[in-house]
Amino acid sequence: MFSGLTNVRHMSKRKPQTPYAHIGRAHRERRLQVPRLPTSPPERHGDRWSGDDGDDDAARKFLTGPQVCLRYAITDMSLWRWLRDPALNFPPPAMRIRDRRYWLLTDLLAWERGQLQGEVAVDCDAAAPPI
Repeated sequence: MFSGLTNVRHMSKRKPQTPYAHIGRAHRERRLQVPRLPTSPPERHGDRWSGDDGDDDAARKFLTGPQVCLRYAITDMSLWRWLRDPALNFPPPAMRIRDRRYWLLTDLLAWERGQLQGEVAVDCDAAAPPI
């Protein structure tokens, strides 16, 4: 009359093991080391780099819908509302590929500047004394 209870009692007496306890110390230390990042990104075939200025890169930089949402800390529903609000004048996507929308960074920066200029004008009018 063998019962499996003897094995269960035996297993409960085992000490809890730490991660990587089954491998040797030297190997464990090597495995847990943080890999060093290269000082410069590796160049791949097809990478384009002008090397002298970053202004060109901003003109060609596209942001996806989720990146736009992260930029303004909004949800995708808010982005949908912003696109349909004529008073807000949010720029439409510059490019669509299937169901993905892409905005040019320069369009978004221009819209941000317009929003800041609109705020300054409103603040100046509100601060002016009544005539």
